[in-house]
Amino acid sequence: MCLRYLMSGLASGILLLACQTSYADDTDSPSEQQVSPESGNSNSGIRLPFFGRSNDTEETETEAEPPVAEAAPDAIVTESAPVAPPAPEPDLLSQAAIAYGSFHTDVSTYNRDFNSSDEVQTALDALGSHNPQSLASGWLAYSAMLASQSEVFEEGVLQARDAFGRERFLMGMRNDPSYALSIRGADHAMSYVLGASDSDARRIDEVGENMREQAYSLQQLGWARARLPGLPADDARALREAAAIGRPQSVAVQSLLLGPNAEAALANASFLGGSSSIWDAMTASGTDIRLPGFGARPATVTRGQYRVASDHRRTGGNIATLAALRYMDETETQNEFVASALNDPQTQGCFEEAQLNLLQCVSASRNVFERPFCIGVHALKDVGTCVGSLAE
Repeated sequence: MCLRYLMSGLASGILLLACQTSYADDTDSPSEQQVSPESGNSNSGIRLPFFGRSNDTEETETEAEPPVAEAAPDAIVTESAPVAPPAPEPDLLSQAAIAYGSFHTDVSTYNRDFNSSDEVQTALDALGSHNPQSLASGWLAYSAMLASQSEVFEEGVLQARDAFGRERFLMGMRNDPSYALSIRGADHAMSYVLGASDSDARRIDEVGENMREQAYSLQQLGWARARLPGLPADDARALREAAAIGRPQSVAVQSLLLGPNAEAALANASFLGGSSSIWDAMTASGTDIRLPGFGARPATVTRGQYRVASDHRRTGGNIATLAALRYMDETETQNEFVASALNDPQTQGCFEEAQLNLLQCVSASRNVFERPFCIGVHALKDVGTCVGSLAE
């Protein structure tokens, strides 16, 4: 009996000990589960700042990685500095006209007597290497800029645009270049062009005539009677290649036509008419472009009565068309209307013929004194004829 009670107590003790052990295992499990999620986040590499963390955890991580915690807000709030808008490009007419103005600076530079064969060669290289296509387009562009100074013509152009519609009006001028001459105010605008062309042609012709006369007077000097070195045909070939590239643009003319006072200078140039040339005024003032009297129109100007020659109405119409396009802001970017008007066949042909005559003259020359004749007649007087033939 006692043995039975003893065995029964021993079994109860073993059962009690097993229950305590099971309870202890259950109480230890939550502490292990608190460690498991943090360990799992560390292994996965996903770290969400400020989420699911105690204050103690935040302070510990801030001390461990201060540069990262401070750099991120700075990168977010930093604003980029404002970017200034690009400067507007000068219109196509202003850019094209530089070639014509650069030619006039060379005309002014070599308006003098020759004292050596080197001076003759330098003048030939300069005056004979202007690209005829650029020179022709430059004259058309410059003439159109003068025509655009007419407020009367501007009113007529804008009225016609509103009456017919912009696209129809543009196509009308494109299909018939002489149409622009029929717009109200065109005669007033063209009087500026014809007067300036007359004075420009006259100054070119005068310098050319001076060179042509030197071809005769220089024959009395030994250095001018000397035979030309090398082959004349090689000189003509080199000149043709140089003209294909064209002359460098004059910095003074760039300042004049692209500078802030360009419109004031053009207004005065157009108002001068045939009495004087803007290029004479520029020569007198040097490269600073301090044109005498420019900035305010002259009180009185004598201007002759000019009309577009009947056989040059297409050319005159292209000039008037370019002026109309300038009023309508169509000369700010390349387009078919501007390209067509600047490529006037009659004008291009005249300047190209002058260049061809120069090359033939150079090829046929044998002595130094013959070269001034080539320069004066073909590089200058022929070009002057192209410029002056617009007026009747």
